[in-house]
Amino acid sequence: MNFGNIQNIEYASLFQELLNKDIAIRVKVTGKSMKPFIEDGNIVIIKKVYLKEINIGDLILFKDNYGLPVLHRVISKKKNHNGEIMFITKGDRLVSSDDPVIKDKVLGKVVRIDKYFNDKVIKSINLESSIWKTLNCLIAIFSLLKTKFLTPVKCR
Repeated sequence: MNFGNIQNIEYASLFQELLNKDIAIRVKVTGKSMKPFIEDGNIVIIKKVYLKEINIGDLILFKDNYGLPVLHRVISKKKNHNGEIMFITKGDRLVSSDDPVIKDKVLGKVVRIDKYFNDKVIKSINLESSIWKTLNCLIAIFSLLKTKFLTPVKCR
């Protein structure tokens, strides 16, 4: 899920304000970077969490380097030279990962996905359940391997 205009920078600010007040938000997904796991029109429920509650496989909403909101999967956690946690994220459908996401850019974590058909919820996925935490971790591992093996390498 990626956005590309000034209005969406305002959305990121609104999302951040609501989440910082511990108000969970419902967002209609647009974009194709998370297909087939998340499709256009699905609704995600996002809540603010502590960084220590974000694990490999989780879906997080963050601001990219331009201030635009992006929803991608955490495929790795690292510490920078200051010892601060950074998240490596990637859209499931994409080959390469995003720039590292630092704590100040994290807006929240997806806790539920509602899949719709003809304006009716046909499936609700609780990403906080142990089965989905495990499945999402496996998806992240596969996604990380895909990045490592399919990213073009320059030879001299």
